[in-house]
Amino acid sequence: MSILLDHTKYSNQRLAGLWFIWIALVIVFSAVFNNGVLMNPGLFAVGFAVGFFILYILPFIKRRLSYGEPTKIQKVASNGAMVLMAVLIMAFVQIIDHSDLRTLWLCIFLSVGIHFIPFVIVHGKSLLLLSGLTIANALLGLIITTVPFNYLALIDAFIKLCFGIYLFSKKRH
Repeated sequence: MSILLDHTKYSNQRLAGLWFIWIALVIVFSAVFNNGVLMNPGLFAVGFAVGFFILYILPFIKRRLSYGEPTKIQKVASNGAMVLMAVLIMAFVQIIDHSDLRTLWLCIFLSVGIHFIPFVIVHGKSLLLLSGLTIANALLGLIITTVPFNYLALIDAFIKLCFGIYLFSKKRH
């Protein structure tokens, strides 16, 4: 395991940092302009898609923000993390009653938090703390149902914003 974590370079930390900043803003706007459904799914989907396209599809943005190509193990970990998140979200969507939007969104936040764990290999050990904080926030909301969802969404966004700023400010190793 130490071989997997013994990277002297995390080439896409700045890119991930900008993604966390972007997605934090998307979460805030989706929660604030929620149309009575906790998170505005259309606004969230459009914000997610636009950010993903700009940051991860446009090659000149990736080149500008990255310090090089990730290693093969980092690519595997990244792809595995994305598959893990998709599988968890699909499972929760199948299990949870669609009328319980609070639980559904909190389980989506939980899935995202869990999927940060393999990203430790890609972006560094700070992702363990990000994972722990986002998982704890989602579990808090699932356990203590009297906490308003918007508070939990804003806390999730704040956590991601802080980590985004931290990662975006990282210099080349």
